[in-house]
Amino acid sequence: MTLVKKYKRTMSVYEQKLMLTNWAQKKQKEWTSMDSYLKDYYPGNMADVHFARYFFACTSTLTYKTPATTEKYFKQAGFIDHNLVSVDGAQCYVLVSPKMIVVSFRGTEPKEFSDIKADLKSWKTDSETDGHVHAGFKHELDKIWAPILTYIQINKDKSLYITGHSLGAAMATLAASRVQKYSNFRSLYTYGSPRVGNKRFLLGCTFSHVRVQNNNDLVCQTPPMLLGYRHHVPSTYINFYGNIRKLTKWQKIKDMFRGRWRALQKFQFFDGIMDHSMAKYSKNLHQQWKNNASNS
Repeated sequence: MTLVKKYKRTMSVYEQKLMLTNWAQKKQKEWTSMDSYLKDYYPGNMADVHFARYFFACTSTLTYKTPATTEKYFKQAGFIDHNLVSVDGAQCYVLVSPKMIVVSFRGTEPKEFSDIKADLKSWKTDSETDGHVHAGFKHELDKIWAPILTYIQINKDKSLYITGHSLGAAMATLAASRVQKYSNFRSLYTYGSPRVGNKRFLLGCTFSHVRVQNNNDLVCQTPPMLLGYRHHVPSTYINFYGNIRKLTKWQKIKDMFRGRWRALQKFQFFDGIMDHSMAKYSKNLHQQWKNNASNS
């Protein structure tokens, strides 16, 4: 009996070491992948839409990381000040460089119950501007709006950009609607954004918005149009091959089917969820920017 117990304890220690090794390998693979597209995450020309799409995709990716993890990259991108605003699960980074201020909203995280609740509150409520918007998205933004607005007003001499992914993209869209009349507000960049409001709300949104969709990203199809929700602007569409293309409606349907079919062939049954990965957005947009730079 003693030998059996000792054997079990030995196996337990071994399994724990194996688990830690696997975790370390997974993290190393993750950071190696991140380094491939973050290596060019430096201050650049925001008038170059190819660079800007890539730059804010990286910013949105880093928003999911902790301050200790992201400090290196935010400094690399020229942000002398980076502040995490966090209230009851709602989070964003406010990043300040000598020339601009960026508000980057964090998207849905499964371990955050408040994020799940926000996504499920799909009924409409009055917006702060005009029309009606998703109640859950508005509630999440309201939690952290006061400190965000303070940062924006303190840095009113700098160009303002807003970005986000998933739930963060929805919050970013609502935030942009509230500051669209500010003279220093330049543009909104969103990735994998759900629909945010009704037609009346969107008609009042006159700001510049680059909305990127990666192939079969499932979140871009929610909440359903049957509930009265609409997208603000047509998407900048990344096709199955990772390229940005302007497609007709039927060409887009064909391309999305191509993505689903290839995923099924690989026994990947959640293609719409996998295409929502912010890492995929960043990798594809990094390559698109490099291709454009080499051809110009």
